[in-house]
Amino acid sequence: MIIGIDCGLTGAVAFLDDKTAPDVVDIPTESFGTGSVVKNQICAAALAILIRQRCEQASEVKAFVEKVNAMPGQGVSSVFSFGQSLGTILGVLGALQVPVEMIRPQRWKAFFSLTQDKEVSRTRAINIFPQIADKLQRKKDHNRAEALLLAEYGRRADGPR
Repeated sequence: MIIGIDCGLTGAVAFLDDKTAPDVVDIPTESFGTGSVVKNQICAAALAILIRQRCEQASEVKAFVEKVNAMPGQGVSSVFSFGQSLGTILGVLGALQVPVEMIRPQRWKAFFSLTQDKEVSRTRAINIFPQIADKLQRKKDHNRAEALLLAEYGRRADGPR
């Protein structure tokens, strides 16, 4: 089983193997806080259950997680939130003993000749995975598309055979 993860609160998790159809889901989140200060975070327990259930029949599992950094101009709060999300994802994968390879976006995007245009990524994912194109219909499904493409990169370039 190859897992591709596009990090962040609006990210996604893709699952590819030779026995089942490809699948992609949004990263599970939960709200915390009260009053006017309600925030979202990745729900570690739900993510762990999701990955464990999808991978329980797999003989070999490897995750490919996008290795991203803070960008100039990002606020301290958003950088902290993103770092917390990445830490949660890596913590869940570590607890489940899933080997992880961090992949820079430039590397996997170059593999597919992609640009930074999210629509190009979404179109490419639909072309590669037409059987689940219904999960990639909306413009905001670019995170799902990128998780699928990251998993496909792992399968083609580095993943377990």
